Amino acid sequence: MNRKFGGLGQKRWQDAINRVSLNLKSTRKGSTSTRGGSFHSDSDDINDGPKGPAVLYENTFQLEPRDEQKFPTKKAEDVIKAIFNNNLRDKKYHPDSAKNLTTNLTELIRTQVKAGTRQTK
Repeated sequence: MNRKFGGLGQKRWQDAINRVSLNLKSTRKGSTSTRGGSFHSDSDDINDGPKGPAVLYENTFQLEPRDEQKFPTKKAEDVIKAIFNNNLRDKKYHPDSAKNLTTNLTELIRTQVKAGTRQTK
């Protein structure tokens, strides 16, 4: 089998691989790895490793809030529907009063939702 390796002949390719592997070995003087994935030290001193039992750390963060910290969406929807039904049932749109009406409704919704969430805590 006569292959070309990236434009180089097989011998030149093998020489290039050997040079790279020698350079890698000389830069990794502390430890080298074997194919099995275990590491061994080049020094003869076995006591270079960590002393005492290995320390395991647990994650200290949460990806989701606890159930009591979740926002009560169903209660908020009920408050919004009740306020809209009570305050907008017989109203017609007027551009002059729409801004004030919107501000008042959002304040009312916010205070009632906050009051509802405080009671459940």
